[in-house]
Amino acid sequence: MNALRRTPGHRLGLVVLEVVEDAIYAIIALFLIGSGSLLMFGAGLYIAQNFNVNNIHNMIVHVLDETLLVFMVVELLHTVRITLRDHALAAEPFLVVGLIAGVRRILILTASSDSLQSGPQFFVYWVQLLLLIVLVVAMVVALFIWRRSTIPLGREPKTPSTGS
Repeated sequence: MNALRRTPGHRLGLVVLEVVEDAIYAIIALFLIGSGSLLMFGAGLYIAQNFNVNNIHNMIVHVLDETLLVFMVVELLHTVRITLRDHALAAEPFLVVGLIAGVRRILILTASSDSLQSGPQFFVYWVQLLLLIVLVVAMVVALFIWRRSTIPLGREPKTPSTGS
């Protein structure tokens, strides 16, 4: 019994599934493009409507949050593009998106910490910040390990030489 024998119907079914999969990825890409565009438009509109020199801190925190969210959407779009091109799901872009999300949350958390007093909120703030820092460090380590594991043997990255 040869389980690897492919009939013409089987091959046609695989081609149809591949076309459907590519179409779904293309639709996801369109949604990501639309989402990123709307987020950028919303950030610009927020600046135009809420610009006040006396309250610039809150505006910058909000725009920074939106901009980093756009950055995550663009990284996801990049992942979809790689998936369509290579027909394989790559782990590295997801690690980058996770890293951006962690850094984004750390920045927003620390930027909005001005109103914290000692007590339960202060404790929750520090626990959340510590967990986010551990998450970001774990993502960086995972990215480092991933990149080291994908370098072909005998093709180490070149480092600049120090004269002599």
